Amino acid sequence: MKRGMNPMSSSEASAILVWGSAGGIGAAVASHFAEQGYLTLGVSRSGDAPAGISAYASDFADATGVQRVVQAIAMEHKPIDLLVFAAGDIAKGTIAELPAADVTRIFRNNLLACQLAIHASLPLLAEKAHIVILSAMPERVQLPGLASYAAAKAGVDVFAEILSREQRQHRVTVVRPLAVDTPLWQKAGMPLPRRHIAPSVVAQAIEAAHTSGYRGNLDV
Repeated sequence: MKRGMNPMSSSEASAILVWGSAGGIGAAVASHFAEQGYLTLGVSRSGDAPAGISAYASDFADATGVQRVVQAIAMEHKPIDLLVFAAGDIAKGTIAELPAADVTRIFRNNLLACQLAIHASLPLLAEKAHIVILSAMPERVQLPGLASYAAAKAGVDVFAEILSREQRQHRVTVVRPLAVDTPLWQKAGMPLPRRHIAPSVVAQAIEAAHTSGYRGNLDV
């Protein structure tokens, strides 16, 4: 729904499901679409979500937990028109120094979580739904200390490309933003570059892509 229009009623509102609705980008996306009148559902590890969002809790990398949440959503809500996967994790450390537990966590919370969440969510989707996956610009994350994160995000990009070929009835968009001022970036322990954006910019770009029919990679 465009800004300036009257809010949609709950019966006619399009439904959006945000995986990672407690994170910096995910919370901004959920809040933005709720303000536009969308029926907005959010899933996070903590179960937290911005005001006005129907919130659910799940460990995204736990297949049983993900399936349990999806079943609850299926019983309580209408089909999903827009699915956004905005969850992720990061750790900084050289290949020689990063502990194996951190490497496992990075792949688990980025690549595995993405695949499990989308796999489980496919039956929820409306006809010709839109799937949006948050990733990263490869050339901007291929940095010393970020090997695991960069490799996990590369895997997400490949997953999304194959998903778009297998699920041709749905649109798939991969959003690859510049550095975004979120707690995730702070967790990486690196200063924000001069060129960075706010989470709200990503949310607005996703809305523009959704309403315009855009598919493919979207650099923000």
